[in-house]
Amino acid sequence: MQGYANNAPHRTRDLALVCATLAIFCALPVTAQTSAAQTSAAQTSAAQTSAAQTSAAKAPSNSVDLSGTYKIQFQNAPGSRNLPAGQGGATARTRAYKVDGHAPPLLPWAQQLYEERIAATEKGEPFRHLMTKCLPQGMPLASMFAFYPVQLLQTAEQVTILFEEQNHFRIIRMNQQHPEDPDPSFFGDAVGKWENGTLVIDTIAIRDDTTLDFLGLPHSPELHVIERMRKVDENTLESHITLEDPKAFKEKWDAVAIWKRQPASDGIREYICENTRYFE
Repeated sequence: MQGYANNAPHRTRDLALVCATLAIFCALPVTAQTSAAQTSAAQTSAAQTSAAQTSAAKAPSNSVDLSGTYKIQFQNAPGSRNLPAGQGGATARTRAYKVDGHAPPLLPWAQQLYEERIAATEKGEPFRHLMTKCLPQGMPLASMFAFYPVQLLQTAEQVTILFEEQNHFRIIRMNQQHPEDPDPSFFGDAVGKWENGTLVIDTIAIRDDTTLDFLGLPHSPELHVIERMRKVDENTLESHITLEDPKAFKEKWDAVAIWKRQPASDGIREYICENTRYFE
């Protein structure tokens, strides 16, 4: 209370100053008040115009607006969600990844591990990919296939992909370099740039417990993913995906994913994965 009493005279003087200022303003002619308001509005408008021009100057001249909500469809769809043999109309082996009829060119250790996982799935013991543990499916699978819609948000500095599936997100930093030694993560470290209307995304530092399909197609920590995404028409994006992994692949592997635009009313929704209850 004593502190409040000591501050009371200052508060009184401040209040008197405010009242005096208001009295002076109210005594001004209406034309003076109008002129001041117009000057302020003109200054605000000029500042907004300058900011818009600066933002436009930052945007690459060859960029294309890809923003929207999509479903991702891999042209050679990856294995179904770990269905044992006899379910889903196909065996695990026939559902394994193929592009134009060819399986990924795996090195012996990766091929053996993949064969073991396929055999276990066909015996009714499916490989438990990360989604069954309420973890992100991560890259590169996230760039190839999604059960639920994704939303692409785009600015000059960053492209953001929001996944309805477990409400995860992926960040692509535009016109940046990879860190010297990035920490591995589910979605890796991704940087992007525009090349003649095509969005080129370069991703490294992907955790090696992510897989290329739901049957357990493996990769090493050296996996390098390059995506080239272009707009085919107003409702379709085409993403050419190149995967390089000298420790798991005999040679690079190319695939194509199609992004089909969804109605605005079908935006991404809340998705909660709790104690793997969707997979038990």
